Amino acid sequence: MASNWTVCGVCDSLEITKPSDVWCSECDEGLCAECDKHHAVSKASRAHSTIPITVYDKLPPNILKIAHTCSKHNEKLQIYCRKHDCPCCRRCVIETHNDCKDITAIDDIIKGVKSSNALYDIELMLVEVADNLENIKKDRKDNITSLKDQRRRIENEIAQTRIKINSHLDQIQEELMKKLNALEEKERKKIEVLVTSLEEKIKDINEYKTTLSNIKQHASELQTFLSIKQIENKVTAEGRSLETLASSDRIKQIVLLLKDEEAFQTISNLKYIGQIEVETRPSKVMMTRIKGKQAQLEVVHTSPRLTEDIEFNLKQTIETGLSLTTGCLILPDGGFALSCRKNNLVRFFNKDGDKDFEIILEPDHVIDITYIAEDNTVAATSGMEDIHNINVINIKDKKISKKIGVESFYYGVVYKDFTFITAVKDKGLHILKGGNGEVIDEFIITNMSSYSYVAAFNNKLYYTNRKEHTVTCCDFKGIEIWTFKDENVLMNPRGVTVDNDGNVYVVNDFNCTIIVISPDGKRFLEGLCKKNGLKNPRVLDFDRSTNQLLVANQQNNALLFQVSRKN
Repeated sequence: MASNWTVCGVCDSLEITKPSDVWCSECDEGLCAECDKHHAVSKASRAHSTIPITVYDKLPPNILKIAHTCSKHNEKLQIYCRKHDCPCCRRCVIETHNDCKDITAIDDIIKGVKSSNALYDIELMLVEVADNLENIKKDRKDNITSLKDQRRRIENEIAQTRIKINSHLDQIQEELMKKLNALEEKERKKIEVLVTSLEEKIKDINEYKTTLSNIKQHASELQTFLSIKQIENKVTAEGRSLETLASSDRIKQIVLLLKDEEAFQTISNLKYIGQIEVETRPSKVMMTRIKGKQAQLEVVHTSPRLTEDIEFNLKQTIETGLSLTTGCLILPDGGFALSCRKNNLVRFFNKDGDKDFEIILEPDHVIDITYIAEDNTVAATSGMEDIHNINVINIKDKKISKKIGVESFYYGVVYKDFTFITAVKDKGLHILKGGNGEVIDEFIITNMSSYSYVAAFNNKLYYTNRKEHTVTCCDFKGIEIWTFKDENVLMNPRGVTVDNDGNVYVVNDFNCTIIVISPDGKRFLEGLCKKNGLKNPRVLDFDRSTNQLLVANQQNNALLFQVSRKN
Protein backbone atom coordinates (compact mmCIF):
# COMPACT_ATOMS: atom_id res chain seq x y z
CA MET A 1 0.00 0.00 0.00
CA ALA A 2 1.34 3.48 -0.84
CA SER A 3 2.08 5.93 1.95
CA ASN A 4 -0.70 8.05 3.39
CA TRP A 5 -0.32 11.06 1.13
CA THR A 6 -2.71 13.25 3.11
CA VAL A 7 -0.35 13.71 6.08
CA CYS A 8 3.30 14.68 6.31
CA GLY A 9 5.35 11.50 6.50
CA VAL A 10 8.21 13.06 8.46
CA CYS A 11 5.92 14.58 11.06
CA ASP A 12 3.93 11.38 11.27
CA SER A 13 7.09 9.47 12.17
CA LEU A 14 7.52 11.98 15.03
CA GLU A 15 3.91 11.31 16.05
CA ILE A 16 2.86 14.77 14.88
CA THR A 17 -0.14 15.01 12.59
CA LYS A 18 0.23 17.73 9.97
CA PRO A 19 -1.35 17.82 6.52
CA SER A 20 1.00 17.39 3.58
CA ASP A 21 1.48 20.22 1.10
CA VAL A 22 3.68 18.44 -1.45
CA TRP A 23 4.40 14.88 -2.53
CA CYS A 24 7.82 13.36 -3.18
CA SER A 25 7.67 10.30 -5.42
CA GLU A 26 11.25 9.35 -4.58
CA CYS A 27 10.56 9.31 -0.84
CA ASP A 28 7.05 7.95 -1.41
CA GLU A 29 5.54 10.28 1.16
CA GLY A 30 3.88 13.65 1.61
CA LEU A 31 5.62 16.62 3.21
CA CYS A 32 4.34 19.67 5.01
CA ALA A 33 5.69 23.10 4.07
CA GLU A 34 8.32 23.11 6.82
CA CYS A 35 9.57 19.59 6.09
CA ASP A 36 9.61 20.43 2.41
CA LYS A 37 12.14 23.19 3.08
CA HIS A 38 14.49 20.75 4.84
CA HIS A 39 13.83 18.17 2.12
CA ALA A 40 14.84 20.64 -0.59
CA VAL A 41 18.25 21.41 0.96
CA SER A 42 19.15 18.01 2.40
CA LYS A 43 22.02 16.33 0.52
CA ALA A 44 20.10 13.06 0.32
CA SER A 45 16.93 14.57 -1.15
CA ARG A 46 17.82 17.89 -2.77
CA ALA A 47 17.70 16.25 -6.21
CA HIS A 48 14.19 14.93 -5.59
CA SER A 49 11.31 16.63 -7.35
CA THR A 50 8.03 17.32 -5.58
CA ILE A 51 4.58 18.27 -6.76
CA PRO A 52 1.75 20.03 -4.90
CA ILE A 53 -0.45 17.59 -3.06
CA THR A 54 -3.50 19.07 -4.81
CA VAL A 55 -2.01 18.00 -8.14
CA TYR A 56 -1.00 14.56 -6.89
CA ASP A 57 -4.55 14.08 -5.64
CA LYS A 58 -5.77 14.18 -9.26
CA LEU A 59 -4.22 10.79 -10.01
CA PRO A 60 -6.72 7.90 -10.06
CA PRO A 61 -7.06 5.94 -6.77
CA ASN A 62 -5.60 2.77 -8.29
CA ILE A 63 -2.48 4.73 -9.27
CA LEU A 64 -2.16 6.26 -5.82
CA LYS A 65 -2.24 2.75 -4.36
CA ILE A 66 0.94 1.76 -6.23
CA ALA A 67 3.72 1.82 -3.66
CA HIS A 68 7.46 2.21 -4.07
CA THR A 69 8.08 -0.15 -1.19
CA CYS A 70 7.40 -3.85 -0.75
CA SER A 71 4.14 -4.47 1.10
CA LYS A 72 5.57 -7.62 2.67
CA HIS A 73 9.02 -6.41 3.78
CA ASN A 74 8.60 -2.62 3.77
CA GLU A 75 11.77 -2.27 1.71
CA LYS A 76 12.24 -0.26 -1.47
CA LEU A 77 11.35 -2.06 -4.70
CA GLN A 78 14.66 -2.40 -6.51
CA ILE A 79 14.40 -5.46 -8.78
CA TYR A 80 12.04 -6.52 -11.56
CA CYS A 81 11.53 -10.25 -12.17
CA ARG A 82 10.71 -10.87 -15.83
CA LYS A 83 9.69 -14.47 -15.18
CA HIS A 84 6.95 -13.49 -12.71
CA ASP A 85 6.38 -10.05 -14.24
CA CYS A 86 6.51 -8.23 -10.90
CA PRO A 87 8.68 -5.76 -8.92
CA CYS A 88 10.62 -7.10 -5.90
CA CYS A 89 12.60 -5.82 -2.98
CA ARG A 90 15.99 -7.23 -1.94
CA ARG A 91 14.43 -9.68 0.49
CA CYS A 92 11.82 -10.83 -2.06
CA VAL A 93 14.63 -11.84 -4.38
CA ILE A 94 16.28 -13.90 -1.65
CA GLU A 95 13.09 -15.54 -0.40
CA THR A 96 11.03 -16.01 -3.54
CA HIS A 97 13.03 -15.28 -6.67
CA ASN A 98 16.37 -16.81 -5.82
CA ASP A 99 16.07 -19.27 -8.71
CA CYS A 100 14.83 -16.71 -11.21
CA LYS A 101 17.54 -15.90 -13.73
CA ASP A 102 15.85 -13.14 -15.70
CA ILE A 103 15.85 -10.28 -13.17
CA THR A 104 16.79 -6.67 -13.82
CA ALA A 105 17.35 -3.54 -11.75
CA ILE A 106 14.05 -1.74 -11.68
CA ASP A 107 15.77 1.59 -12.38
CA ASP A 108 16.93 0.17 -15.72
CA ILE A 109 13.42 -0.98 -16.57
CA ILE A 110 11.61 2.26 -15.74
CA LYS A 111 14.24 4.64 -17.09
CA GLY A 112 12.62 6.86 -19.69
CA VAL A 113 9.31 5.05 -19.44
CA LYS A 114 7.30 8.25 -19.88
CA SER A 115 8.92 8.82 -23.25
CA SER A 116 9.01 5.15 -24.23
CA ASN A 117 7.52 3.65 -27.35
CA ALA A 118 5.34 1.48 -25.16
CA LEU A 119 3.56 4.49 -23.66
CA TYR A 120 3.27 6.05 -27.09
CA ASP A 121 1.85 2.83 -28.50
CA ILE A 122 -0.79 2.65 -25.78
CA GLU A 123 -1.80 6.21 -26.58
CA LEU A 124 -2.13 5.20 -30.23
CA MET A 125 -4.13 2.12 -29.23
CA LEU A 126 -6.49 4.28 -27.21
CA VAL A 127 -6.98 6.59 -30.16
CA GLU A 128 -7.54 3.60 -32.44
CA VAL A 129 -10.05 1.91 -30.15
CA ALA A 130 -11.85 5.23 -29.53
CA ASP A 131 -12.09 5.84 -33.29
CA ASN A 132 -13.38 2.34 -33.93
CA LEU A 133 -15.97 2.68 -31.19
CA GLU A 134 -17.14 5.98 -32.67
CA ASN A 135 -17.25 4.44 -36.16
CA ILE A 136 -19.35 1.51 -35.01
CA LYS A 137 -21.59 3.80 -32.95
CA LYS A 138 -22.16 6.07 -35.95
CA ASP A 139 -22.82 3.09 -38.19
CA ARG A 140 -25.40 1.70 -35.77
CA LYS A 141 -27.13 5.07 -35.45
CA ASP A 142 -27.15 5.42 -39.23
CA ASN A 143 -28.70 1.97 -39.40
CA ILE A 144 -31.46 3.12 -37.04
CA THR A 145 -32.12 6.07 -39.37
CA SER A 146 -32.11 3.80 -42.42
CA LEU A 147 -34.53 1.44 -40.67
CA LYS A 148 -36.95 4.34 -40.26
CA ASP A 149 -36.51 5.33 -43.92
CA GLN A 150 -37.02 1.73 -45.02
CA ARG A 151 -40.08 1.46 -42.82
CA ARG A 152 -41.55 4.61 -44.41
CA ARG A 153 -40.75 3.29 -47.89
CA ILE A 154 -42.36 -0.05 -47.18
CA GLU A 155 -45.39 1.65 -45.66
CA ASN A 156 -45.81 3.57 -48.90
CA GLU A 157 -45.48 0.38 -50.95
CA ILE A 158 -48.03 -1.33 -48.77
CA ALA A 159 -50.39 1.62 -49.09
CA GLN A 160 -50.03 1.67 -52.90
CA THR A 161 -50.68 -2.04 -53.07
CA ARG A 162 -53.61 -1.68 -50.75
CA ILE A 163 -55.33 0.67 -53.21
CA LYS A 164 -55.38 -2.11 -55.82
CA ILE A 165 -57.19 -4.62 -53.68
CA ASN A 166 -60.61 -4.62 -52.07
CA SER A 167 -61.61 -3.94 -48.50
CA HIS A 168 -61.20 -7.51 -47.26
CA LEU A 169 -57.44 -6.83 -47.09
CA ASP A 170 -57.82 -4.30 -44.27
CA GLN A 171 -57.21 -6.92 -41.63
CA ILE A 172 -54.24 -8.36 -43.52
CA GLN A 173 -52.75 -4.89 -43.84
CA GLU A 174 -53.15 -4.29 -40.13
CA GLU A 175 -51.37 -7.54 -39.23
CA LEU A 176 -48.58 -6.80 -41.65
CA MET A 177 -48.07 -3.32 -40.24
CA LYS A 178 -47.92 -4.74 -36.74
CA LYS A 179 -45.23 -7.18 -37.82
CA LEU A 180 -43.31 -4.44 -39.57
CA ASN A 181 -43.38 -2.18 -36.52
CA ALA A 182 -42.56 -5.06 -34.20
CA LEU A 183 -39.56 -6.13 -36.26
CA GLU A 184 -38.34 -2.56 -36.63
CA GLU A 185 -38.75 -2.05 -32.88
CA LYS A 186 -36.98 -5.30 -32.09
CA GLU A 187 -34.01 -4.60 -34.36
CA ARG A 188 -33.81 -0.97 -33.24
CA LYS A 189 -33.65 -2.02 -29.61
CA LYS A 190 -30.88 -4.49 -30.41
CA ILE A 191 -28.87 -1.74 -32.05
CA GLU A 192 -29.60 0.73 -29.24
CA VAL A 193 -28.36 -1.80 -26.69
CA LEU A 194 -25.14 -2.11 -28.66
CA VAL A 195 -24.85 1.67 -29.03
CA THR A 196 -25.27 2.05 -25.26
CA SER A 197 -22.54 -0.51 -24.72
CA LEU A 198 -20.30 1.31 -27.19
CA GLU A 199 -20.90 4.61 -25.42
CA GLU A 200 -19.81 3.03 -22.15
CA LYS A 201 -16.69 1.71 -23.80
CA ILE A 202 -15.97 5.14 -25.29
CA LYS A 203 -16.33 6.61 -21.81
CA ASP A 204 -13.84 4.05 -20.47
CA ILE A 205 -11.38 4.81 -23.25
CA ASN A 206 -11.65 8.54 -22.62
CA GLU A 207 -10.98 7.92 -18.94
CA TYR A 208 -7.89 5.91 -19.86
CA LYS A 209 -6.73 8.78 -22.05
CA THR A 210 -7.22 11.25 -19.21
CA THR A 211 -5.46 8.89 -16.84
CA LEU A 212 -2.49 8.58 -19.16
CA SER A 213 -2.28 12.35 -19.46
CA ASN A 214 -2.23 12.72 -15.67
CA ILE A 215 0.24 9.88 -15.30
CA LYS A 216 2.64 11.43 -17.76
CA GLN A 217 2.58 14.68 -15.85
CA HIS A 218 2.40 13.67 -12.23
CA ALA A 219 2.98 9.96 -11.56
CA SER A 220 6.32 8.44 -10.63
CA GLU A 221 8.28 6.34 -13.12
CA LEU A 222 7.28 3.13 -11.36
CA GLN A 223 3.67 4.16 -11.15
CA THR A 224 3.74 5.06 -14.83
CA PHE A 225 5.35 1.77 -15.77
CA LEU A 226 2.99 -0.45 -13.81
CA SER A 227 -0.12 1.53 -14.65
CA ILE A 228 0.49 1.51 -18.39
CA LYS A 229 0.77 -2.26 -18.21
CA GLN A 230 -2.63 -2.36 -16.54
CA ILE A 231 -4.09 -0.02 -19.14
CA GLU A 232 -2.41 -1.90 -21.96
CA ASN A 233 -4.02 -5.19 -20.90
CA LYS A 234 -7.44 -3.54 -20.73
CA VAL A 235 -7.04 -1.74 -24.05
CA THR A 236 -5.68 -4.86 -25.75
CA ALA A 237 -8.66 -6.83 -24.47
CA GLU A 238 -10.94 -4.08 -25.72
CA GLY A 239 -9.25 -4.24 -29.11
CA ARG A 240 -9.78 -8.01 -29.31
CA SER A 241 -13.38 -7.49 -28.28
CA LEU A 242 -13.80 -5.02 -31.12
CA GLU A 243 -12.23 -7.47 -33.57
CA THR A 244 -14.74 -10.08 -32.47
CA LEU A 245 -17.56 -7.55 -32.70
CA ALA A 246 -16.43 -6.44 -36.17
CA SER A 247 -16.67 -10.00 -37.49
CA SER A 248 -19.94 -10.82 -35.73
CA ASP A 249 -23.52 -10.45 -36.88
CA ARG A 250 -24.11 -7.70 -34.31
CA ILE A 251 -22.80 -4.95 -36.62
CA LYS A 252 -24.09 -6.34 -39.86
CA GLN A 253 -26.41 -3.96 -41.68
CA ILE A 254 -30.02 -4.60 -40.68
CA VAL A 255 -32.37 -4.05 -43.61
CA LEU A 256 -36.14 -4.27 -43.59
CA LEU A 257 -37.52 -5.67 -46.81
CA LEU A 258 -40.97 -6.23 -48.21
CA LYS A 259 -41.18 -9.56 -49.99
CA ASP A 260 -43.78 -10.53 -52.59
CA GLU A 261 -44.86 -6.91 -53.05
CA GLU A 262 -46.68 -7.90 -56.30
CA ALA A 263 -48.96 -10.31 -54.52
CA PHE A 264 -52.03 -8.36 -55.64
CA GLN A 265 -51.63 -9.98 -59.08
CA THR A 266 -52.87 -13.24 -57.57
CA ILE A 267 -55.63 -11.59 -55.58
CA SER A 268 -58.04 -14.46 -56.05
CA ASN A 269 -55.84 -16.60 -53.78
CA LEU A 270 -54.60 -13.73 -51.65
CA LYS A 271 -53.82 -14.51 -48.01
CA TYR A 272 -51.25 -11.75 -47.47
CA ILE A 273 -49.83 -8.78 -49.34
CA GLY A 274 -46.21 -9.17 -48.44
CA GLN A 275 -43.68 -10.43 -45.96
CA ILE A 276 -41.68 -8.25 -43.61
CA GLU A 277 -38.24 -9.77 -43.14
CA VAL A 278 -34.95 -8.85 -41.55
CA GLU A 279 -31.86 -9.24 -43.70
CA THR A 280 -28.29 -8.76 -42.58
CA ARG A 281 -25.69 -7.34 -44.93
CA PRO A 282 -21.93 -6.86 -44.49
CA SER A 283 -21.09 -3.92 -42.29
CA LYS A 284 -19.68 -0.78 -43.90
CA VAL A 285 -17.63 0.01 -40.82
CA MET A 286 -13.94 0.44 -41.63
CA MET A 287 -11.80 -0.52 -38.66
CA THR A 288 -8.72 1.70 -38.34
CA ARG A 289 -5.33 0.14 -37.68
CA ILE A 290 -2.16 1.61 -36.26
CA LYS A 291 0.40 1.60 -39.05
CA GLY A 292 3.70 -0.18 -38.66
CA LYS A 293 5.04 -2.47 -36.02
CA GLN A 294 4.38 -1.40 -32.45
CA ALA A 295 7.27 -1.26 -30.02
CA GLN A 296 6.88 -3.03 -26.69
CA LEU A 297 8.42 -2.77 -23.25
CA GLU A 298 10.84 -5.59 -22.64
CA VAL A 299 8.56 -7.16 -20.07
CA VAL A 300 5.38 -6.88 -22.16
CA HIS A 301 4.34 -10.15 -23.81
CA THR A 302 4.02 -9.82 -27.59
CA SER A 303 1.04 -10.87 -29.67
CA PRO A 304 1.26 -13.54 -32.39
CA ARG A 305 3.17 -12.20 -35.37
CA LEU A 306 1.44 -11.16 -38.55
CA THR A 307 2.42 -12.72 -41.85
CA GLU A 308 3.76 -9.31 -42.93
CA ASP A 309 6.62 -9.70 -40.42
CA ILE A 310 8.04 -12.81 -42.11
CA GLU A 311 11.25 -12.76 -44.12
CA PHE A 312 13.23 -15.54 -45.80
CA ASN A 313 16.97 -16.02 -46.17
CA LEU A 314 18.32 -18.78 -48.43
CA LYS A 315 20.58 -20.97 -46.31
CA GLN A 316 21.30 -24.00 -48.47
CA THR A 317 20.60 -25.54 -51.88
CA ILE A 318 20.34 -29.34 -51.98
CA GLU A 319 21.01 -30.97 -55.33
CA THR A 320 18.45 -33.78 -55.26
CA GLY A 321 18.94 -35.30 -58.72
CA LEU A 322 15.21 -36.14 -58.74
CA SER A 323 12.90 -35.60 -61.71
CA LEU A 324 9.44 -35.60 -60.08
CA THR A 325 9.63 -34.71 -56.39
CA THR A 326 6.37 -35.35 -54.55
CA GLY A 327 7.33 -35.09 -50.86
CA CYS A 328 10.03 -33.58 -48.64
CA LEU A 329 11.08 -33.51 -44.98
CA ILE A 330 13.59 -31.80 -42.72
CA LEU A 331 14.82 -34.54 -40.37
CA PRO A 332 15.64 -33.99 -36.66
CA ASP A 333 19.40 -34.43 -37.25
CA GLY A 334 19.38 -31.63 -39.83
CA GLY A 335 19.31 -33.99 -42.80
CA PHE A 336 16.64 -34.23 -45.47
CA ALA A 337 14.38 -36.80 -47.11
CA LEU A 338 12.65 -36.42 -50.48
CA SER A 339 10.28 -38.72 -52.33
CA CYS A 340 10.06 -39.05 -56.10
CA ARG A 341 7.15 -40.60 -57.95
CA LYS A 342 8.93 -41.04 -61.27
CA ASN A 343 11.92 -42.83 -59.73
CA ASN A 344 9.74 -44.67 -57.16
CA LEU A 345 12.07 -43.93 -54.27
CA VAL A 346 12.73 -42.00 -51.09
CA ARG A 347 16.20 -40.41 -51.06
CA PHE A 348 17.95 -39.35 -47.85
CA PHE A 349 20.56 -36.58 -47.52
CA ASN A 350 22.81 -35.55 -44.62
CA LYS A 351 22.75 -32.02 -43.22
CA ASP A 352 25.44 -30.92 -45.72
CA GLY A 353 23.13 -31.87 -48.59
CA ASP A 354 25.10 -34.95 -49.63
CA LYS A 355 23.24 -38.11 -50.58
CA ASP A 356 23.23 -40.68 -47.77
CA PHE A 357 21.07 -43.52 -49.08
CA GLU A 358 17.83 -44.21 -50.93
CA ILE A 359 15.01 -46.76 -50.73
CA ILE A 360 13.35 -47.93 -53.95
CA LEU A 361 9.69 -48.93 -53.58
CA GLU A 362 9.03 -50.52 -56.96
CA PRO A 363 6.54 -51.16 -58.37
CA ASP A 364 4.74 -48.61 -56.18
CA HIS A 365 4.40 -44.97 -57.21
CA VAL A 366 5.70 -42.99 -54.24
CA ILE A 367 3.87 -39.80 -53.28
CA ASP A 368 4.26 -38.05 -49.91
CA ILE A 369 6.38 -38.74 -46.81
CA THR A 370 6.05 -37.96 -43.10
CA TYR A 371 8.31 -38.39 -40.07
CA ILE A 372 7.46 -40.69 -37.13
CA ALA A 373 9.35 -39.51 -34.05
CA GLU A 374 8.52 -42.51 -31.82
CA ASP A 375 10.87 -44.85 -33.70
CA ASN A 376 12.84 -42.47 -35.95
CA THR A 377 11.24 -43.68 -39.17
CA VAL A 378 9.82 -42.11 -42.32
CA ALA A 379 6.48 -43.27 -43.77
CA ALA A 380 5.75 -42.95 -47.49
CA THR A 381 2.40 -43.26 -49.26
CA SER A 382 2.45 -45.25 -52.50
CA GLY A 383 0.35 -47.37 -54.77
CA MET A 384 -0.67 -48.46 -58.22
CA GLU A 385 -3.80 -50.11 -59.59
CA ASP A 386 -5.35 -52.03 -56.66
CA ILE A 387 -2.28 -52.13 -54.42
CA HIS A 388 -1.89 -49.27 -51.94
CA ASN A 389 0.62 -49.06 -49.12
CA ILE A 390 2.15 -46.96 -46.39
CA ASN A 391 5.83 -47.92 -46.35
CA VAL A 392 7.74 -47.36 -43.08
CA ILE A 393 11.49 -46.79 -43.56
CA ASN A 394 13.92 -47.28 -40.67
CA ILE A 395 16.48 -44.48 -41.01
CA LYS A 396 19.10 -46.17 -38.83
CA ASP A 397 18.91 -49.55 -40.59
CA LYS A 398 18.34 -47.91 -43.99
CA LYS A 399 15.62 -50.37 -44.98
CA ILE A 400 11.86 -50.84 -45.06
CA SER A 401 10.74 -52.01 -41.63
CA LYS A 402 7.03 -52.30 -42.36
CA LYS A 403 4.65 -52.17 -45.31
CA ILE A 404 1.07 -51.38 -44.29
CA GLY A 405 -1.61 -52.28 -46.82
CA VAL A 406 -4.38 -49.65 -47.04
CA GLU A 407 -7.67 -49.47 -48.90
CA SER A 408 -7.16 -46.29 -50.93
CA PHE A 409 -4.50 -44.47 -52.94
CA TYR A 410 -3.24 -41.79 -50.60
CA TYR A 411 -1.60 -38.57 -51.71
CA GLY A 412 -0.63 -36.17 -48.90
CA VAL A 413 0.12 -37.67 -45.48
CA VAL A 414 1.05 -36.40 -42.01
CA TYR A 415 1.66 -38.35 -38.80
CA LYS A 416 0.39 -37.03 -35.44
CA ASP A 417 -0.48 -38.65 -32.11
CA PHE A 418 0.03 -42.24 -33.35
CA THR A 419 -2.24 -41.74 -36.35
CA PHE A 420 -1.84 -41.04 -40.06
CA ILE A 421 -3.95 -38.30 -41.63
CA THR A 422 -4.12 -38.75 -45.40
CA ALA A 423 -5.71 -37.06 -48.42
CA VAL A 424 -7.75 -39.33 -50.70
CA LYS A 425 -8.92 -38.26 -54.17
CA ASP A 426 -12.73 -37.80 -54.41
CA LYS A 427 -13.17 -39.03 -50.83
CA GLY A 428 -11.62 -36.56 -48.43
CA LEU A 429 -9.43 -37.08 -45.38
CA HIS A 430 -8.80 -40.46 -43.75
CA ILE A 431 -7.47 -40.87 -40.22
CA LEU A 432 -5.76 -44.24 -39.76
CA LYS A 433 -4.23 -46.11 -36.86
CA GLY A 434 -0.47 -45.78 -37.13
CA GLY A 435 0.23 -49.45 -36.51
CA ASN A 436 -2.06 -51.26 -38.93
CA GLY A 437 -3.47 -48.61 -41.24
CA GLU A 438 -7.09 -49.21 -40.19
CA VAL A 439 -9.31 -46.26 -41.08
CA ILE A 440 -10.78 -45.01 -37.81
CA ASP A 441 -12.37 -41.82 -39.14
CA GLU A 442 -13.25 -40.31 -42.51
CA PHE A 443 -14.12 -36.72 -43.44
CA ILE A 444 -16.07 -36.81 -46.69
CA ILE A 445 -14.93 -34.23 -49.25
CA THR A 446 -16.40 -35.45 -52.53
CA ASN A 447 -14.46 -33.03 -54.74
CA MET A 448 -11.04 -33.71 -53.19
CA SER A 449 -8.46 -33.54 -55.97
CA SER A 450 -5.44 -35.69 -56.70
CA TYR A 451 -2.17 -34.42 -55.23
CA SER A 452 -3.94 -32.85 -52.29
CA TYR A 453 -1.59 -32.41 -49.35
CA VAL A 454 -2.28 -32.22 -45.63
CA ALA A 455 -0.58 -30.69 -42.57
CA ALA A 456 -1.31 -30.71 -38.83
CA PHE A 457 -0.63 -28.12 -36.14
CA ASN A 458 -1.92 -28.19 -32.57
CA ASN A 459 -5.57 -29.25 -32.83
CA LYS A 460 -6.07 -28.26 -36.47
CA LEU A 461 -5.67 -29.88 -39.88
CA TYR A 462 -4.90 -28.07 -43.14
CA TYR A 463 -5.38 -29.47 -46.64
CA THR A 464 -5.10 -28.24 -50.22
CA ASN A 465 -7.47 -28.90 -53.10
CA ARG A 466 -6.16 -28.29 -56.63
CA LYS A 467 -9.62 -28.78 -58.14
CA GLU A 468 -11.21 -26.05 -56.02
CA HIS A 469 -8.05 -23.87 -55.72
CA THR A 470 -8.45 -23.77 -51.95
CA VAL A 471 -6.64 -24.23 -48.67
CA THR A 472 -8.93 -25.36 -45.84
CA CYS A 473 -8.42 -25.41 -42.08
CA CYS A 474 -10.55 -27.79 -40.02
CA ASP A 475 -10.50 -29.43 -36.62
CA PHE A 476 -9.85 -33.11 -35.96
CA LYS A 477 -13.58 -33.79 -36.31
CA GLY A 478 -13.56 -32.46 -39.85
CA ILE A 479 -15.48 -29.28 -38.96
CA GLU A 480 -14.35 -26.46 -41.23
CA ILE A 481 -12.81 -23.45 -39.48
CA TRP A 482 -11.92 -21.42 -42.57
CA THR A 483 -11.21 -21.83 -46.27
CA PHE A 484 -8.91 -19.56 -48.26
CA LYS A 485 -9.99 -19.15 -51.88
CA ASP A 486 -8.77 -16.36 -54.17
CA GLU A 487 -7.94 -17.48 -57.70
CA ASN A 488 -6.14 -14.20 -58.32
CA VAL A 489 -3.70 -15.26 -55.62
CA LEU A 490 -3.77 -19.05 -55.43
CA MET A 491 -4.38 -21.62 -58.16
CA ASN A 492 -3.53 -25.32 -58.17
CA PRO A 493 -2.19 -25.40 -54.60
CA ARG A 494 0.01 -28.37 -53.72
CA GLY A 495 2.20 -28.86 -50.64
CA VAL A 496 1.19 -27.24 -47.34
CA THR A 497 2.93 -26.75 -43.99
CA VAL A 498 2.51 -24.61 -40.84
CA ASP A 499 4.95 -22.61 -38.67
CA ASN A 500 5.02 -22.06 -34.91
CA ASP A 501 2.64 -19.07 -35.11
CA GLY A 502 0.03 -20.95 -37.15
CA ASN A 503 0.92 -19.22 -40.43
CA VAL A 504 0.17 -21.54 -43.34
CA TYR A 505 2.71 -21.95 -46.17
CA VAL A 506 1.35 -23.36 -49.42
CA VAL A 507 2.82 -24.02 -52.87
CA ASN A 508 1.07 -21.97 -55.55
CA ASP A 509 1.60 -24.13 -58.64
CA PHE A 510 0.05 -21.64 -61.06
CA ASN A 511 2.66 -18.88 -60.82
CA CYS A 512 5.55 -20.62 -59.06
CA THR A 513 5.26 -18.95 -55.64
CA ILE A 514 4.94 -19.79 -51.97
CA ILE A 515 1.93 -18.08 -50.38
CA VAL A 516 1.81 -17.47 -46.62
CA ILE A 517 -1.72 -17.33 -45.15
CA SER A 518 -2.40 -15.87 -41.70
CA PRO A 519 -3.67 -18.19 -38.91
CA ASP A 520 -7.23 -16.87 -39.31
CA GLY A 521 -7.20 -17.44 -43.07
CA LYS A 522 -7.96 -13.79 -43.79
CA ARG A 523 -4.59 -12.33 -44.85
CA PHE A 524 -1.78 -13.50 -47.10
CA LEU A 525 1.52 -12.52 -48.62
CA GLU A 526 3.70 -13.83 -51.41
CA GLY A 527 6.62 -15.23 -49.47
CA LEU A 528 8.85 -16.71 -52.18
CA CYS A 529 8.91 -16.60 -55.96
CA LYS A 530 11.14 -17.33 -58.97
CA LYS A 531 13.74 -14.75 -57.98
CA ASN A 532 14.28 -16.76 -54.76
CA GLY A 533 15.25 -19.83 -56.81
CA LEU A 534 11.81 -21.42 -57.18
CA LYS A 535 11.32 -23.43 -60.37
CA ASN A 536 8.13 -25.46 -60.46
CA PRO A 537 7.99 -26.01 -56.67
CA ARG A 538 5.81 -28.92 -55.58
CA VAL A 539 6.13 -29.58 -51.84
CA LEU A 540 7.53 -27.99 -48.69
CA ASP A 541 8.16 -28.65 -45.01
CA PHE A 542 8.58 -26.30 -42.02
CA ASP A 543 10.85 -27.40 -39.15
CA ARG A 544 9.39 -25.72 -36.05
CA SER A 545 12.47 -26.47 -33.93
CA THR A 546 14.79 -24.44 -36.17
CA ASN A 547 12.33 -22.15 -38.02
CA GLN A 548 13.56 -23.47 -41.35
CA LEU A 549 11.51 -24.00 -44.51
CA LEU A 550 12.44 -26.61 -47.10
CA VAL A 551 10.94 -26.05 -50.57
CA ALA A 552 11.43 -28.83 -53.12
CA ASN A 553 11.32 -27.97 -56.81
CA GLN A 554 9.85 -30.59 -59.12
CA GLN A 555 13.27 -31.35 -60.56
CA ASN A 556 16.92 -31.28 -59.56
CA ASN A 557 17.02 -29.33 -56.28
CA ALA A 558 15.45 -28.21 -53.02
CA LEU A 559 15.96 -24.90 -51.21
CA LEU A 560 16.38 -24.46 -47.45
CA PHE A 561 15.35 -21.05 -46.09
CA GLN A 562 15.82 -19.58 -42.62
CA VAL A 563 12.54 -17.96 -41.65
CA SER A 564 12.78 -15.00 -39.30
CA ARG A 565 10.95 -11.87 -38.23
CA LYS A 566 11.63 -8.42 -39.51
CA ASN A 567 13.17 -6.00 -37.04
